Amino acid sequence: MKKAALTLCFIVNLICVHASHLMGGQITSRNIGGKTYQITLTLYRDTRGVAINSTAPINYYDSNDTLIVSNQVPINSSTNIGNGIEEYFYIDTVTFPTIGKYKITWHDCCRNAAIVNFEPPDYQNFLLENELLVDPTNSSPKFLNRPVFFAPINQPYVYNPLPYDIDGDSLFWSLDTPLTIPISDGFGGFEPPPIYTTPSSDPGMPFTMNPNTGQISFKPNRTGYFVTSVLVREFRNGVEIGIIRRDYQIIITNATVTPPIIIISSNASGPSSSALILSTDSTFRLTATAEVSARNFLEIEAIGEPLLLSNPPLVQVSNDTSLASLSMEWGNNDMFRREKPYTMVLRVTQTQNQLRFITDYTIQLFLNSGVLSVSELQKDNFRFEVYPNPSDGNFNISYHSESPEDGEMNIYSLKGEKIFNQKINLKKGEHLIKFAEKNISSGYYNLQLISNKKLLSKSLIIK
Repeated sequence: MKKAALTLCFIVNLICVHASHLMGGQITSRNIGGKTYQITLTLYRDTRGVAINSTAPINYYDSNDTLIVSNQVPINSSTNIGNGIEEYFYIDTVTFPTIGKYKITWHDCCRNAAIVNFEPPDYQNFLLENELLVDPTNSSPKFLNRPVFFAPINQPYVYNPLPYDIDGDSLFWSLDTPLTIPISDGFGGFEPPPIYTTPSSDPGMPFTMNPNTGQISFKPNRTGYFVTSVLVREFRNGVEIGIIRRDYQIIITNATVTPPIIIISSNASGPSSSALILSTDSTFRLTATAEVSARNFLEIEAIGEPLLLSNPPLVQVSNDTSLASLSMEWGNNDMFRREKPYTMVLRVTQTQNQLRFITDYTIQLFLNSGVLSVSELQKDNFRFEVYPNPSDGNFNISYHSESPEDGEMNIYSLKGEKIFNQKINLKKGEHLIKFAEKNISSGYYNLQLISNKKLLSKSLIIK
C-alpha cells in the first residue's frame, strides 16, 4: 500500500501539492441518538497553497478490521482564523449497525515538504484517527482550543489544546508521533514515519506536555516547520474506550516578539495563581492583565469547561494596544463540586505586523472546598481508594482487582513533574499499599494508577 501511495504522489502531482498545504486536523464524534453519530473532520489549511478538496473520504471500520463504509463528505463550513490559515469542517452523519468499538479514519497524500522533523515528509500520508465506543451514552472527547501554529524563535511556546469529554469520562493525554501511510486499512494499521524527532528546543525548556493540565510548552531554538501529534485516550470505569488525535504544524519564525507578562489575582486560595481552591460559600472573583512593552494589539479570552456549564462564570474583557484585561465572577457553583479540578485557559493574542502570536495560561480550579473525603470509585471490576486525604505524606492506597495485571503508580506535581513512580503487580483480590514519603512538599498532586488499558486518577493533598 505504501508503494501505491508513493506512486500516486508522483503521477498526480496536484494531490501532493494540495496536501502539503494542510497544517493540521482531527476527527471527533458526537452521539445524536441511539447508534447515530455526527462525525466531524476538521482540517486546517495554509491559504498560500492551492484550494482544499471539496470532499473528504471518511472511512469506517469495525473491531474485526472490516471496512463498513467509506463516505465522500462535502465541506460543511469554513472560517479564516488568522495568520493565513483557514479552518474547514466536513460533517458526516452515520448510523452504526451495532453497539461496540469502531475506528474512523481519514488520510491524504502528502505532507508539507518543508517539515524538518519528519523524513521524508513529502512522501508520507497525513493521517487522522478516532477510535469510538458506539453507545447511546457516549460521544468522543474533543479539543476546546484551536492549535497555535506560529511562534517566535528563542521565546517560550505555551499552548493548551484543552481536551474535554462531555460525558465526564476520564482522559489521559500525551504527545505522540504523527501517523503516516496505512499498512492495512484497519485497527493498528498505521505506522510512525521512518524518522521523527520532537520539535527542536532549548535543553532548558524541552518539548513536553503537562500530564495534569494538558499544557504543551517548549522554547524553540531553530526556525522551520515542525509537526507534532496530541493523543487523547478516553477511559470509562477504568477501561479504555476511545482515542482522538490532533495533528498540527508549528512554524517557528525569526520574529522578534516578546510574550506578554500575565498577572493574575483572585480571592481564592491555592499554591499558585495556576491552581486555585474555590470556596462554594462565596462568589469566586478573578482578574487578569496582560502587558507588553511593544505597541502591539493585545486580546485576552477565557476558554474551558467552566464556560460550558449551565451556570458559567461571568467574563468581561478589555482589549487594547499593549494591554488587555479580563475579569471573572462565578457564584452559586456548589452544584458543580467534584474531586477533579476544572481546567481553564486564559489565551492572550498579540498582533505584530499582521501576524498573531498566542500564549496560553492554564488555570486549574479546585471546587471541593480544599478537603477531599475518603471517596471510593466503584468500577465494574476495579476499586480504588486513597486515605487519609489530605495527609502529611503518609497515606494508604487500596484497590481490588478481579484479574491479575501489571501496572504502575505515578504521582505528578501540578507543574506536570513526575515526583514518584513505582511498578506494581495487580494480583486478583484486595491489595493495600502503605505510602510514606516525608520528602514531598505540601501542595496539590495528581495520583495515577495505570495498567493495561486502565487508568484511575485521584487528586492528592499533602499538608
